[in-house]
Amino acid sequence: MAFHGLRRHDLWDAAGKLMCADSKAERLAKLRETGLIDLSFRDLDYLMSCAGLTIGTGETVRFLTPRYLKALLSFPEFGWYTNGQMLRDRLDRHGFEEWPRDQRLATADAMALMGRAMVLMADDYNSHPEVDGTQLIAWANIQRAAAQAEAERRKHKAGAKRQPKGKGLRR
Repeated sequence: MAFHGLRRHDLWDAAGKLMCADSKAERLAKLRETGLIDLSFRDLDYLMSCAGLTIGTGETVRFLTPRYLKALLSFPEFGWYTNGQMLRDRLDRHGFEEWPRDQRLATADAMALMGRAMVLMADDYNSHPEVDGTQLIAWANIQRAAAQAEAERRKHKAGAKRQPKGKGLRR
């Protein structure tokens, strides 16, 4: 639910101009015609692997991340082109720490699940799944802890504001 309603991306601007490297324009134009709601796994994997580098920016990464992780966790054989290190890089490079806390927690939870799946699975694209998976789990745990600490700081700060001045314990 953290990403419910997230529709904003910058794969193309309001005028319809594609936001990508020239080499990606033809494929992105075809994806725009097809629509982003029902992307094939192949197209979703392609977009995620290019997101924020040669197609779109951080908004594209944020738009695609929940869709990508949902597909990956539903169908583990999908998407190993975009491995854990690549996902961590995209998120770190494009302002993950500035996403709303609920989105960071949901993403960290999904990334930890992905890491566990990688540890259990091996395929031709990921020759060291246990290393990539373990690193992904560690990254997710760090991100989850940071988001939870932020929530605790806000809770503590809110509690301090509610306490009336001069009403503390007296000796």
